[in-house]
Amino acid sequence: MLAIKYKQLFNQCFTYFSKSSIMGLRVISICSSASVLGYMMLRREANCVSKSDSVQQVPSEFDLKLVQIVFRHGARTPLFIPKYLPKVLYPDDILQHPQHTFVPFNTLRPDGKPYEGYKLHLTKGKFLGNLTTTGAEQMYRLGCSIRQKYVNELNFLKPEISDEVNVRSTEIPRAIESARSTLAGLFPGTKAPISIEVAPVDEDYMFPNFNKCHYLKLLSRWAWVEPDLLHEMKDKRERIELAYNISSEEKVHIVTLRDCIVAHKEHGVLPANYDIPVVNNELENAALEIMHHVFAGTKETRNLALKLGIGPLIGTVLSNISSCINRQCHKKLYLFSGHDTTLMPLMQAFGITDFEWPPFAADITVELYEKKESGEQFIRILYLGKARKVSGCTDTLCPLEQFKKSMSKFIMDKNEYAKQCAVKNDKLLQSLPKVQ
Repeated sequence: MLAIKYKQLFNQCFTYFSKSSIMGLRVISICSSASVLGYMMLRREANCVSKSDSVQQVPSEFDLKLVQIVFRHGARTPLFIPKYLPKVLYPDDILQHPQHTFVPFNTLRPDGKPYEGYKLHLTKGKFLGNLTTTGAEQMYRLGCSIRQKYVNELNFLKPEISDEVNVRSTEIPRAIESARSTLAGLFPGTKAPISIEVAPVDEDYMFPNFNKCHYLKLLSRWAWVEPDLLHEMKDKRERIELAYNISSEEKVHIVTLRDCIVAHKEHGVLPANYDIPVVNNELENAALEIMHHVFAGTKETRNLALKLGIGPLIGTVLSNISSCINRQCHKKLYLFSGHDTTLMPLMQAFGITDFEWPPFAADITVELYEKKESGEQFIRILYLGKARKVSGCTDTLCPLEQFKKSMSKFIMDKNEYAKQCAVKNDKLLQSLPKVQ
């Protein structure tokens, strides 16, 4: 009955919000603690019920050996709020994460030394770009679903945290907090601190790292700096500005605008005059086009952009597979907490061609199987829980050698990577649009 009461209050708040954009923004703050957080807390058990109907089973003659999951962080506040957008009020407790999304943790460098450099990011602004209550809950549910599948249904993982699990995150606080929330759902009630590997941004490989690879920046930056150079992008931008009543004199960046629209809508504070499905869809597609050019390259530069941008992460995934095979799989689960800029190029490399922005808490899972009789290894890729056929593979259950061959074009050793990243000019760069 209490859950029903919270749900009714939750609906009343949003009904009132929809009737009055000004008063609604105020009442949403009043309602949030009593309805949103309370209702979420009451539903957390429902969020973790069995999802066995969504688990796509592999034939019994295969043994699961290794699981690697790369996921995007949960819902966050906008990264930047441009002046041309109306000011909106988020709930006062928007950054307060539910208690059940916490487990003790510490952050370590990949070499095992303590690392707290990520805390510097917390001084750059308490609101922008941070994981919200909604985001922490999303990641908790992801952890629950991982537990349901690999602990409860497949009996693959131990029910408590152990050294068979490895966790890595970028140093951005929302990614670290997302890893924490996922672990809370995966291993509820954990008392001892769980180690999360974190690398300084200049050393990270979990996204196309323009700081680490200057050539990659030269290869891709034009599409970010001057997106109007993309085919018909200027016309799209002007149509969107007109629909949203934004002055043509404003310096609108499609991706920044999309980021604010999505973040506001995710948290129920998007003004009604910006909630226009047709326009929002055009904005989404235009922003996606820009992001694919920046983080996955053009038709001419794609393989090289992916090799330099996400190749190091693919190399790590393959290395973990080799280690599992050679050492009888000491590690059973690797978790990688990243960003949309992690999943977008990875999806491109795998040939997952859905033209969509990976939603908050989206995940890509790489499973290693071994055939019992022959000992032959196979790879299965899942995106949002659904098995997908990798480019170059004949089936969703792909022979390991076939998978490795498909990924080989994105792999280079450290020396080759350093040499290519140091290039300051070549014919390919000269062929790209020139920007300031």
